[in-house]
Amino acid sequence: MATQIRAYQQSMHGYLGAVTEAQEDERKRLTRELHDDTVQSLIAVKQRVQLAWRKVPHDPTSDALLSKLQEMLETTMSDVRRFSRALRPIYLEEAGLVAALETLARDMSHAELHFAFEVTDEVRRLAPEVELALYRIVQESLNNVAKHAHASLARVSVAFNSSTLSIRVEDNGIGFDVPERATGLVVAGHYGLMGMQEGAQLVGAKLALRSQPGKGTQVEVQTPF
Repeated sequence: MATQIRAYQQSMHGYLGAVTEAQEDERKRLTRELHDDTVQSLIAVKQRVQLAWRKVPHDPTSDALLSKLQEMLETTMSDVRRFSRALRPIYLEEAGLVAALETLARDMSHAELHFAFEVTDEVRRLAPEVELALYRIVQESLNNVAKHAHASLARVSVAFNSSTLSIRVEDNGIGFDVPERATGLVVAGHYGLMGMQEGAQLVGAKLALRSQPGKGTQVEVQTPF
């Protein structure tokens, strides 16, 4: 029975790895389509608006309408680029995990919810698959804060110790009761949190979840270099 359990666990590990790889491939495809099709189409529309602005007779009404249309186009282009970065973090590939996390925290901050970011000790690069897994864990954590925590402040802390990288996401939100077992996350409907646990296991990292009603939530992931 022990042999069967180990074989099942190895099979599930391989299955989760394949699913994760397929998800990342789909994100890359969507990112390419957003950049090559959607953004380029918006740029073309913006250029036509600018051309129309030069040719139509100027009056307060038409100027106001065209100005508003151009503002809407710029906002939409900015949103599409932000969605594209969320799907495929280019900063992660080019500048590394820390730069990508800082950009993510900045992109998600707004008037009602501020994401602070801090890093300690000398920054190091990890294997690409590990950096991507950690990025997705933090991304899901921040999404949870934005959607469910009712928080006004969250903090992303990155610490490089002598042999361990630790990343902590904590907020001042409403918190919740954490199930005693990881399987309880699925029963309670916390599928994103369960996915974070599985993502950490795939790259040999450890994830800890701490929360209490009224006392916020803390997610910490640690991995050796």
